[in-house]
Amino acid sequence: MDEDQKREETVRNLNIDEADMLNQEQKQKLTDLLMEHKHIFFISDTDIVICNRIKHRIDLITDIPFKQRHRRIPPTMID
Repeated sequence: MDEDQKREETVRNLNIDEADMLNQEQKQKLTDLLMEHKHIFFISDTDIVICNRIKHRIDLITDIPFKQRHRRIPPTMID
């Protein structure tokens, strides 16, 4: 199964038919829209993308660089 097929399967698994607040026409439009943009769905945990449309900034109280030791990972979360 190639990536495109996996993304289509992901869209189909969204259970849109169970959305009681939408009528059948709306469900079909939503499905069509999601299929049109299926390329944005992740198909595995290793899918990593770069988004350069937004710049983030963290304003600190002072100009002194912030430095803190990293936090240890609890043994139960290592895997």
